[in-house]
Amino acid sequence: LPYKLDYQYYTLEAPKSENIPITLETKLKSETSKVGETNRMTVTVKNKINGQLPMTTAKIGIPAGLTLQNALLKDLIDKKQISYYEIFDNYLVLYWEHLDANETKIINLDLKVEFAGEYTGKASNVYLYYMPESKSWNEGIKARIEP
Repeated sequence: LPYKLDYQYYTLEAPKSENIPITLETKLKSETSKVGETNRMTVTVKNKINGQLPMTTAKIGIPAGLTLQNALLKDLIDKKQISYYEIFDNYLVLYWEHLDANETKIINLDLKVEFAGEYTGKASNVYLYYMPESKSWNEGIKARIEP
């Protein structure tokens, strides 16, 4: 009896990362917010080594109930805070052409609060573009939204 099995899973707990030259931290300004407000998410990517890193990618899990504002994302490119971005599967993917020695990138994202409920985003990670097997992980962000 022939068969085929495909599976996919997401984790809310970040795997342990060791010996990775970059770190990621994501946090919401407030874990509790009301529908119609905006809530700021701060994304911090840091180069831990005293040398330049090549193209770097950060996948940021956005909790359901919160939405990104495209105009602000385009503004990040215009201000050269990021090189490029993509949005898919509740992830915001940020790209940098390179990170200088010991450089820290701090990105502020104003998320629109859309739907009431309690949500947890997918685990976020950062990695060198050509080494996706070595990632620095961060747990999914929790958001509680009141009507």
